[in-house]
Amino acid sequence: MTAQPTLRRRAEKNPVPSLIISVLGMAGILALKFFVLDLYLIEMALLLVVVGFCAIGCTQDIIRGLVSLAMLYIASGVAAVFYRAIAPFVGAPFGGGVNYDILALSFGLLTVVLWGALEIIGRVTFRDTSIPALGILDNLGSLLIYLLTGVLAASLLFNTIGYGYWGYRAHDKASLRPAFNRVLYLHYTAQSFLFPRGLPPIYTYDLDAPREH
Repeated sequence: MTAQPTLRRRAEKNPVPSLIISVLGMAGILALKFFVLDLYLIEMALLLVVVGFCAIGCTQDIIRGLVSLAMLYIASGVAAVFYRAIAPFVGAPFGGGVNYDILALSFGLLTVVLWGALEIIGRVTFRDTSIPALGILDNLGSLLIYLLTGVLAASLLFNTIGYGYWGYRAHDKASLRPAFNRVLYLHYTAQSFLFPRGLPPIYTYDLDAPREH
């Protein structure tokens, strides 16, 4: 009766698969930089975010992965609705008015806080979401789902960085900018019902006319 949970706990504590994925991922990023694309530091950092999600994903399960992806969808959607409203409170400690940097920080901070809270609630409420009958396929499926989650998280982060004054130059020069934009387009298209008055600028600014900085 307890063999399967015990095996699962051992698998989750085993660092070898995560370590292998991390090493292979970093090697792939370096190969991409030196042999395929002239990547900037911001792009390499965001690709490392994707690798990190993959390393985590191989220790999780399919249901946990789907829930995490859904929670990121919800958190970012709510943040896109309310980031302007809370921007004055986010900017208050910095002693200035609301500018693009504060709006970007507001969106990013709200997304992270909401996603983290939802993750905690989900993990406390549903402690075991594994499907024992799938065996290792449960972990492999989770790896693929966390890969998608990592790509979405990196795309949202890239877009958020580019919205502020301090990050727009690195954002605009990035070789992976079109790829991140395609991911973001699919994401906010799936959330479009949340914005009856039109999509928020933080989602669409890179598709509109160039903004003066």
